[in-house]
Amino acid sequence: MKKAISSILTIFLTLCAMAQSISSNGFYPPVVRKGQVAQYSVVLKDVEANIAAENIPAPAELQYVGSGTQTRMSITNMQTPVREKILTFNYIPTQDGEFEIKAWEISAGGKTYKIPAAALKVSPNAPQNISTSPAYDPFEEMEEMMSNFGFSQFPSITRQRMRNSMPQETIDLQKETSAEIKFAAEKIYVGQAVPCQVSFKFSGKILNSDIKLRQLMPSIKNSDAFVCQGFLTEGKAVETKDPEFPVEFVFNTVVTPVKTGNFKIQFEANGVFTSAFGGFFSSNQNFTLTSKEQTVDVLELPKENMPNGFSGAIGEFKAEGATLDESSLSVGEPCVMDISISGTGNFDRISAPKLSASQNWKEYKPKTSFKDESNGYGFKGVKKFSYTLVPTAPDLKETPSAVFNYFNPNSQKYEELKIAPVAVSVAPSKSYAKRKAETAKTEKDAMQIIEETPSTLQSSSGILTSPYFWLAQCAALLAIGWIILKKIKQNKLEDDPVFARKTLAKSELKKNLAGAKSAAQKNNPKEFFEFGARALQNALSAASGLDAGAITKTDALSIMNNLDFSSKDKDFAAKIFDGADAIAFGGYTPEAEETNNLYSELEKLCQTLSQK
Repeated sequence: MKKAISSILTIFLTLCAMAQSISSNGFYPPVVRKGQVAQYSVVLKDVEANIAAENIPAPAELQYVGSGTQTRMSITNMQTPVREKILTFNYIPTQDGEFEIKAWEISAGGKTYKIPAAALKVSPNAPQNISTSPAYDPFEEMEEMMSNFGFSQFPSITRQRMRNSMPQETIDLQKETSAEIKFAAEKIYVGQAVPCQVSFKFSGKILNSDIKLRQLMPSIKNSDAFVCQGFLTEGKAVETKDPEFPVEFVFNTVVTPVKTGNFKIQFEANGVFTSAFGGFFSSNQNFTLTSKEQTVDVLELPKENMPNGFSGAIGEFKAEGATLDESSLSVGEPCVMDISISGTGNFDRISAPKLSASQNWKEYKPKTSFKDESNGYGFKGVKKFSYTLVPTAPDLKETPSAVFNYFNPNSQKYEELKIAPVAVSVAPSKSYAKRKAETAKTEKDAMQIIEETPSTLQSSSGILTSPYFWLAQCAALLAIGWIILKKIKQNKLEDDPVFARKTLAKSELKKNLAGAKSAAQKNNPKEFFEFGARALQNALSAASGLDAGAITKTDALSIMNNLDFSSKDKDFAAKIFDGADAIAFGGYTPEAEETNNLYSELEKLCQTLSQK
């Protein structure tokens, strides 16, 4: 009895050992198009082995994109059941040609298994046939599910009958689909942002089958001469009146040609169909649709009448009136002027409208913002330019005007938009008004002393013999003389504005240098640049007689150039002005640096200037 049991067990183990194997079904499908998924499978029969994608010697032209696992029990002629585990590895070829996974080996359970080579052909002529039945056998999953419940023998005849009853049909996508490109313009210019519509049509045969469109992702195929932003929104399903292709999916994008000449443009779309066998069983089938090539003539922008400094704006635009955040200003007080350009076109190429030249306004590089009205394509919207302007003289009535040039592809002409100036009122600076009030008070005090002196003389005749009286008179005469000299100086300050500005500048220079020195000692670069710029303005005012508050970097370099200052000194002055402007109007916060050294150079330069 023991011998019989031993013999049966030996036979059973032998059969099991004979059933053990690792093989490969190769690629399915064996011929695909570039960008389509090909599935490489490895079949493990009664063997446990861990196989990862890196174990497979796939060529570099096959891009690995994921894997899956299926398990089933197979029974042949009521023999011992064999557990099969199918590992699937998905690859997408990146170019046309023939590629091979060479023969390789895997070790499992103390044995080494040889896997034969598998070849894949990638060709643009590969058929795109989509099956209306599942791409895999759902009964394999049913067998596994039933075996888990103890039904290890699923009748093969029943399985065959059910499989035969499934609908079997193949759809040729080349015949049952259509794709075309529609441009919004007949003539296209280099650099022009062109709206483009791509549509993919599907026949009634596809719509009436059991496959459903799950995903469709278009992209530009020929892109050497064009830049495409991609498709930022999903396609919209539209019913057509074409009985052959009753439904199309429409996608919108923007294409910009970057070369002149005659070019071909083409789009393709990678998609996924879902094929269902009841609600539980389903599979995905990848496909690719390609539009017909369309020839496009890309023209060069005309040279004739091209405006000076043309930045390349192409489209149809309009300008809204400029606005100011504050219309009542003082000299040296900044304001912000906004200019908005709206319409359709290549907004990424639009530069700021050019302001009219004016010596009475100092301007800074504008900040820009864009409100997109084209679902992220940047083709339609409003672009706003915010200029920081500083008046440098009083009694100004308006801001600078502006001009914006662009090329209109519809009229095929360069057009100009003129932005009118904004009314403004500019008063003298607050420091000027304060100095005026202080001068008036000094004059009033001096006149009061002069008027009170005679009353002292009339108080007593006997006092004339007192030495204290004469000392008092001398003091009064000195005071009167000082007041007269001050009055003369004051008159000169009023009659000679250059002298007045130089005198005031030297007085203010001391205060500014003291502030810069304190900031340097505290290692505060922000305050140092602010005081330093004002100190330079006053030193330059003392040297030239110009209004200190109106002196810009350009003015400073011109004055220093006329006074034969070295390039080093001019570069240092430019550094101080640039730092102060960046802090005031650019939101710039400078890093702490060795400001003590900067102050020494600043003090030396300011003293030299003020003595000129």
